[in-house]
Amino acid sequence: MTVETDEVGVVVYTGNQLQSGMDIYSVPSRKFLGICLKTQELPDAIHHPYFPSYVLQADKNYSS
Repeated sequence: MTVETDEVGVVVYTGNQLQSGMDIYSVPSRKFLGICLKTQELPDAIHHPYFPSYVLQADKNYSS
């Protein structure tokens, strides 16, 4: 797998807490069923002064 992005961070979501009894796209869910890699700005950056600032100003546009 290759991921190309201009974002500086990656958040990993896993299916570790999935419970049975629910279907996801017609597939019965179960623990550890999936994983998602989401590229984005650095999580919690606002609380770390050495991270880049990601505060969106009212007069600025945002695109992703």
